[in-house]
Amino acid sequence: MGYLFEVFFVGTVAGIIEDSIDFTLTTGIPRVSNAVMVYSDGYAKVPLIPDWWVDWETEEAAHVTNTYFAIGVKGLMFDKAFGEQEP
Repeated sequence: MGYLFEVFFVGTVAGIIEDSIDFTLTTGIPRVSNAVMVYSDGYAKVPLIPDWWVDWETEEAAHVTNTYFAIGVKGLMFDKAFGEQEP
């Protein structure tokens, strides 16, 4: 009797799951990531170390393929009490 539902689950449900994953990876994650970057303005607090921050930037867009993700990041760690001082 279970074989009657196999076509439904293999086709319809698998397709819905695949579409949801595709939407999340191509739209949802980039949208949230961009919003976080805009909100943080390129600054991130270093956990567990008072007054320590990282100012980070990327000089070019990330490289993304089906099997690869790479992004070049320049980061400067600094104590907020002293301000940013590049070495």
